Amino acid sequence: MIDPQTLKLLFGILLRESCSRLQYMGDAFPWTTSEDAPIVDQIKTLAAEEKALLTRIGQFLFRHRVPVTNAGQFPSSFTTMNFLALDHLLPLLVTTEDQALADLRATLPKMPEGEARDLVDKLLTLKQRNLKKLQDLHAAPASKVAS
Repeated sequence: MIDPQTLKLLFGILLRESCSRLQYMGDAFPWTTSEDAPIVDQIKTLAAEEKALLTRIGQFLFRHRVPVTNAGQFPSSFTTMNFLALDHLLPLLVTTEDQALADLRATLPKMPEGEARDLVDKLLTLKQRNLKKLQDLHAAPASKVAS
């Protein structure tokens, strides 16, 4: 039996991460040139990887009778990202992913050993890797990313 506090923490993570800037970009179409297409594809891949793990977290919650039918909504301010060039968008993604990592690092010690903690630890590891990739994309010129 999972304690209610752990379920609450896990649900909070699911809500926050399902409505993240990276998840929004996974479904959005930012303003880009054809040479930026590989960067957008990589961002969409990062978002899809996180979404798959968030789905597993949602399934875990569902198995423990926590309704997850409404995992929140993206802030309406995110719609402006459809009109941003990648050189403006990538720093935003880096900043928000860095903050998400800090939030996960703060939450992980509050969770008891077990499957819920393992899922959060996997998400933390994935987000660390994704943050590094976003930082690399931000630092690299588009021509280098395409090759």
